[in-house]
Amino acid sequence: MKNKPRTLESFSDLPDQVAHHILSFLTIRDLTRFGSTSKKCRELYLSAPSLNFKVDASSRRFMTKRAKLLNSVERYLLQRGNNPILCFRVSWVFHESERARLCDEQFRFVSWIQNAVRCNVEVIQLVFDQSHTAVLPVRKFPLPSCIWISTSLRSLVVVSSFVIIQVPSFSFSCKLYSLKLRGVIIEDENFCKWISCSCKCLEELSLENVRGEGLKNFTIESSSLQSISLLNSGFCHVNVLCEKLEDLYVNCRIYSSGTSMNISAPNLKHLRWWGNLMNHLNVGNLMRLEKVELFLSPKVDDFDSLLEVLSGIRRTKVLILDGNTMAMFKEGSMPLPLDEISNLGIHIYSLKDVLVPAMVSLLRGMTNLNTLWITSANLPTYMHFPKVDASLFNMGFWISQRLALVSQLREVRIELANYGTNEFELARYLLEHAHNLKKMVILYPPWQSHLLKKIIRKKIASTARLVLQEKKK
Repeated sequence: MKNKPRTLESFSDLPDQVAHHILSFLTIRDLTRFGSTSKKCRELYLSAPSLNFKVDASSRRFMTKRAKLLNSVERYLLQRGNNPILCFRVSWVFHESERARLCDEQFRFVSWIQNAVRCNVEVIQLVFDQSHTAVLPVRKFPLPSCIWISTSLRSLVVVSSFVIIQVPSFSFSCKLYSLKLRGVIIEDENFCKWISCSCKCLEELSLENVRGEGLKNFTIESSSLQSISLLNSGFCHVNVLCEKLEDLYVNCRIYSSGTSMNISAPNLKHLRWWGNLMNHLNVGNLMRLEKVELFLSPKVDDFDSLLEVLSGIRRTKVLILDGNTMAMFKEGSMPLPLDEISNLGIHIYSLKDVLVPAMVSLLRGMTNLNTLWITSANLPTYMHFPKVDASLFNMGFWISQRLALVSQLREVRIELANYGTNEFELARYLLEHAHNLKKMVILYPPWQSHLLKKIIRKKIASTARLVLQEKKK
């Protein structure tokens, strides 16, 4: 206890900017305790620019003090007056079984947000959830309109399944540079118009698991957006027209036959596409692409859509695929024009026999490949798939394919699967026949270590550096 005044005195001597940064990591409870220790600490408490209202609402003890906490927060906001707020975070779980109390809590949150906007807040993060033990469903409610016309707000994050997004119908200059929405409800197509017409500074847009009528026809036209993420949402017809866009992440889980997507992004550098391809797809000619990731859930008739994507990304330097995507390449089909790809990554659980012909078809179009990575991920413990054949294709098969890329390879990294030998035979072939190979890394499970002797014998005929590494469990 004797050291406490000295510690507080030392903290009080810190520059306000440093002290405020330290206080930004505290919840409102800890911040309140800090403010009661001295006059200087109270000044710092009332002027703290970062407010974090995060409460563990799962305990019964908290339930009995819920109203008291809400009242103390409102007193604090009143006491701090118009002191600027840099960052305003609220994380709340609704528990109430009485409709009146639920409405009261929602009203209070709206008033807190209005207070933050009045204090020129720059960052707002809102996370609203409902307890699994709650009796009544939480009523959907909109965010206050002042958020959308704020001239100070730079970043907005909203995570909730019962928050409605209602943007103004009139054009207003918004200063947001980052907008991330998860689980929210978007009322109408005004949202797209608002982004296109009012958000002239917006650089980052992320929509995850969002719902609502405003998503069926989704058109974004922006001269400022640099990053867009469209994840697991109900998009049917999507148009992305963004001249500065550099990063596009699409995760589509819609199985409807009437979907389409048009991309016009001449400066796109990084494309990630997970899930399903749209039925009608136009990605344009992406001349500045540097990296493409395709983790698809293909249907039988998706090969034409895949060809459309590959024709648009043929100038990319790095291509990363999973097993499902690679399986879409038809055995014996014409090699695709992928000769500008220098780095190929393949993520699979195992190089199954059924995948090898598709892999050969893919590799035939990559005449200038320098780096090849094959990652064999372990299946999650809850997934118990039967072992499939993965040992049919030996070194002789690979020799017979006469792949042009072999002479260009400089680095190879192959992770042996938990069963099967197809990856191992490919590694043996490349180590002996890729004469310009500089380095090969082989990761192996302990029970596959008996195969390494054959690899080491092939190393005698190669000048490449060979690294053998046991896989971590």
